[in-house]
This record gives sequence, structure tokens and C-alpha cells, in this order.
Amino acid sequence: MIFLSIEKLGGLSLIIGSLLLALYSALFPILLPIGNGAYDFVKVVLNPSWEPLAIASFAGVILMMIGYYAAYSRIRSRAGLFADWHQIDSGKANMILEVAILNVIAGQEPEFEMAFQKASGIISSMTGYISHQLQRCIEAESRYLLLVNWETIEDHTQGFRGSDQYQAWRALPHHFYDPFPTVEHYTLVASGSVGEPSCQSEDRGRC
Repeated sequence: MIFLSIEKLGGLSLIIGSLLLALYSALFPILLPIGNGAYDFVKVVLNPSWEPLAIASFAGVILMMIGYYAAYSRIRSRAGLFADWHQIDSGKANMILEVAILNVIAGQEPEFEMAFQKASGIISSMTGYISHQLQRCIEAESRYLLLVNWETIEDHTQGFRGSDQYQAWRALPHHFYDPFPTVEHYTLVASGSVGEPSCQSEDRGRC
């Protein structure tokens, strides 16, 4: 799967980047003429060992950045809606939650999940989109729960559904549904988590 390959690439980037930076740290005082006296920057730059060391350190930093970004993306995707509490606290307590129960044709669950993974890139690029989750039912394996956070209901019903991107979205997962789902929208009334008191939506900033 594409997502899995990106995750592996991120881990590999962290490992290679760390090794390059460690190599740079070890070879810098050995290969470059720093000495114990005054530091001569000109001699260091003109030394033939300077260029490969500089390239190695730069590549190490870039690979570390790629690895950290991949790790952040993975953690955020796993956290799902909980990753967006900071958005509620920062003035988005009135965001809209789109909810749809998706009944997928039995036996086509793997193909649906692959199609949905591709479709995720479409919906996540839309104006007003905040986050989404797709969860699979334990008791009924062909049933899924789709949760999408929007800034306003119009961002979904008008902005997304009225866009060209929506037609591309429909072409990917919609033909797997039987029957076609009913979509509803909700607003936050109360929330809570382990170690935190239950809060009303208008009190999120004080809890």
C-alpha cells in the first residue's frame, strides 16, 4: 500500500539521516585542519574533505526532516479527531461533524479501503476541511463509520459537493455502498477524556 511505503520511507530517512550526521560529527575533527591553535576558516573550506562532509551533513538534515514529517503525519492520522482538540480550543468549537454509516458490499472491503485511501487526498485538500476518520465495525465487518470535521456545514454541502473534486471523490468509494448512506451533521455539545473533566462546548476554553 502507498501509505505503508511512505511510513517505511520515513523510518528509513530517520535512520540514514542519523547515520550521516553521526559520520559528519566523527570525521569533522579528523579530516579538517582545525588543530589546537587559531581556527583558520580558509584552510577548512579549501580542504578537499570539506565538500563531501558538507554534502553529507546537509543530506542528513534533509533526511531527518523528511523522517520527522512522516512520523508526525502517521501520529496525527492515528490520533484522528483527538488531534484536533487544539483547534476547538483556538476558536473552532462550532465546527461541524459529518457522520455517515457506510455499508460496503460484502467481500469488497479491501478494495473499498484502498479506494478510500486514494479519496482521502481529495477531501483533505478542500477549503474548510479539518480532519476525518474511517472506522470499521467490529460486529459487522462490511460496515464502516465515516467522521469528517468541517469548519462550517456549507464547506461540506456547498463547497465540497459543488466542486469538481467531489466528482472525483464519488468515482472512488461510492460504487462500493449498498445501500447508499445517509449523511448527517452534528455540533459539539459536551466532551471529555481520561484525566479531564467533562466540558460543555462553550466552556472548552476554560476547561
